Amino acid sequence: GAQYIGQYEDNLKNGEGVFYYPDGTKYEGQWVDDVRKGFGKYTYVNGDTFEGDWVDNLRHGSGTYTYSLTGAQYTGEWCNGLREGTGELIFQNYKYKGNFVNDQPQGAGKYTFDIGVQQLGDYILEKIPKPEGEDDEDDEEGSFNIVPRWRGGQVSTTST
Repeated sequence: GAQYIGQYEDNLKNGEGVFYYPDGTKYEGQWVDDVRKGFGKYTYVNGDTFEGDWVDNLRHGSGTYTYSLTGAQYTGEWCNGLREGTGELIFQNYKYKGNFVNDQPQGAGKYTFDIGVQQLGDYILEKIPKPEGEDDEDDEEGSFNIVPRWRGGQVSTTST
């Protein structure tokens, strides 16, 4: 079951505390009136973690999401639970730094590879047909998905 260990005020979670959810997830951090608000770390069932700012139970502000399966990380800005603004995706042998809109990379950015090269470019939004059976009549885009596509420029060596 659920368990909370921490500070209370007026019978609500307020201040620092740890909440263990019935599904196995855990939040350690700041609470305001029973809501995750302020700095905290959330550990998901699959082992992924988010450590950063929270507002109204959503990732909002600065923070780092770590994918446990691959070790990849996103570090940057969040808005209403989505990656939004400047951010960096860090993988084992390379990283991408650029702008994110609605949880997707969009606009100018840069890939930097551990082998000493980089590529400047930009992500553009592209419509691609949805797979058979995925049509959603209520969807504004109809039978298309909107996906970011990297349009890379020349590859150059990174300055050391």
